[in-house]
Amino acid sequence: MGNEQSKEKEKHVFSTHELVFNQLNEAPVYCFDQNVSSEGLAFSHSNLKVRFPSRQDQFQVAYLNAYLQLGHVDQTLSVRARLEDSVGSIAVIGFGESNTRSHSDLYLFDVTQRKVYLCGDEVPNVRLPVCGDGDIIQFQVDIGRGRLSYQIINSASSKQESATAGDRSLVTFKFDSADLPHSVRPLFGMRSTSVTEPSFHVLEVSRELSLTDKALFDKESIYGPVTLSNDCLNISRQDIKSNCCALIDKVLREGTHRWKIRILKDVGASTCLGIAKHPFYVPNMYGMSSQHMYLHSQLMVWRSYGGSLYSSGSKLSHELRPLDYDDKPVTVEFLLDLTAGTLEIIREGVSLGIAFKGIKPPVQPVVVFYAGCEKEVQLVSFHSNAPSGNNDDPILLKQSGSKRSSDRVTKKHKKRISYAFDRSMTYGSLLISPDGMTVERRQSHIGNAYCLINQTCSTGVYNWSFKINEDQGASICLGITTEPVEVTNDAIYESKSMYLYRSYMGKLYYNGRELRKEFEEFWMPGTIVELILDLVNGVLQILVNGINQGVCFGNLEAKAYRPIVCFYAAMPKSITLLKFEHFPSEPKAMFVPNNLNQGMPFQSNGLSEDIEKGIQRTDRCMVCSAIDGNVVILPCKHAVYCAAHAVVGEYCIVCERRIESIVNVF
Repeated sequence: MGNEQSKEKEKHVFSTHELVFNQLNEAPVYCFDQNVSSEGLAFSHSNLKVRFPSRQDQFQVAYLNAYLQLGHVDQTLSVRARLEDSVGSIAVIGFGESNTRSHSDLYLFDVTQRKVYLCGDEVPNVRLPVCGDGDIIQFQVDIGRGRLSYQIINSASSKQESATAGDRSLVTFKFDSADLPHSVRPLFGMRSTSVTEPSFHVLEVSRELSLTDKALFDKESIYGPVTLSNDCLNISRQDIKSNCCALIDKVLREGTHRWKIRILKDVGASTCLGIAKHPFYVPNMYGMSSQHMYLHSQLMVWRSYGGSLYSSGSKLSHELRPLDYDDKPVTVEFLLDLTAGTLEIIREGVSLGIAFKGIKPPVQPVVVFYAGCEKEVQLVSFHSNAPSGNNDDPILLKQSGSKRSSDRVTKKHKKRISYAFDRSMTYGSLLISPDGMTVERRQSHIGNAYCLINQTCSTGVYNWSFKINEDQGASICLGITTEPVEVTNDAIYESKSMYLYRSYMGKLYYNGRELRKEFEEFWMPGTIVELILDLVNGVLQILVNGINQGVCFGNLEAKAYRPIVCFYAAMPKSITLLKFEHFPSEPKAMFVPNNLNQGMPFQSNGLSEDIEKGIQRTDRCMVCSAIDGNVVILPCKHAVYCAAHAVVGEYCIVCERRIESIVNVF
């Protein structure tokens, strides 16, 4: 019996080399976040262990990069850690905000004095188990139940071995989750009054989320410069000219569904509401200008301006009443009947009629913003009447490994990738965050620098995006490079191995020279830059804040490329990698056809045989994508423009040769 108990106890003892979190299915890796922890702390190479300096008059705190945001989800965060060399020290663990300066926002276990503090006040009549060096502590916060817990999982100290079983028992107590700040993360604090340097060694972090019956805006689906509230019920956008969208976290497959949206602000009447086909490919921006996201091929939406209806990229012949927002909130309700295949729209309790018919599941509710005006929308309620289990929640999260339902649907097209900045492929002075998702340089850093993403692009279509946190001096370059990476003593954008898009004036560089075209600048904080590398057709396309800039580089050779971020100039910069996706075969719904076909036959208007031979064309103009290409430019014979965008004297978007003449085709 004793051996069985010993074996059971050993199940809770973790190797010091064990990963913090389950790596299956690209689950996140949790570790200490040096950016928000106190200065002067020593972290291990893996960022799993922190050592505090000796003889300190003040507490120093180290935070983990795992945190919970309050909302309508049940969330549990559990941490196991080992206390080491703590003699003569006061040690605390718990949860709180990393930017707080007040104990009123902290939930603390005083490991040394065996007390508990909630929001600065000691919890009466609570005594923690005795803890000594080598002991493994587990502490947990359960937001859904409003419960904190603390337990000694395994004892290594002689003092603990002689303690009573009651001292080692689980200690739990309730709290009001409404008192919690909007986000909390685990913290480890220490004040050492002796010559020893105490430490905490994190052994495991587990985080679980499960939905209640309330719907939320899915933060993973947000596209463009949209702000999501902490409770995931409000989305808003400032006066920024761009396409934006957000999905509600319900994938609807059958039955009837009713949801209510409140329009709090719609300046410029440029909000669209409705449904999106699932899976929804956000990068599907080919063929859309900044004013026309409602033409997305997977959307069925009602436009607030004029009450126009759009389905699969086309305007329908019938219309409904406009939204008529007049500086007062307007409530709109949607009734989706997937048995009848209809979507009815109800404004302020009055039905506007059936907007769409023939709807085929699965679909998701969606909100779309376009144009450059302020907007704010609130999700008020969501109700379903469908057989249990037949409608998915993409945010069904157990982050120790289970997949979202949307991932299961799209897995034949979309390859899940564990992506980050590659610490082994850097050059020059820069810093990479512990989670590998942010790279920055400080004022003191000088000279050229670059960092590659840990992925090689060789086949299919790749899609990745960045958020500009800071770019003083407009001196960031984004793009791709071949290997080995070439760096000169001159400006880094003069490298002959790189294809770069420069934040300053949106300049483009290839093979060490500046191209004769420019895109949108992207140095403003908060700017989202998306790159789509299509190796099927040999093109690299850029989107800035959801606005399609067009193809920046064409005629790319069939070889391996690495995504790259480059810095120059001695000014602060910071950029975060938001996503990286690989589509081994181009998804049918992902892009409006833009294929560069070799030798496609033309019906020509006076084209000679020598010109017609070897023409390379696209199905759509590579500038506006709205009109089929109907001209051939010479001498390169590329048919990649409509008549409005082919200009003699300019340079071909594919090969950079000067356009000497234009021939019309039909």
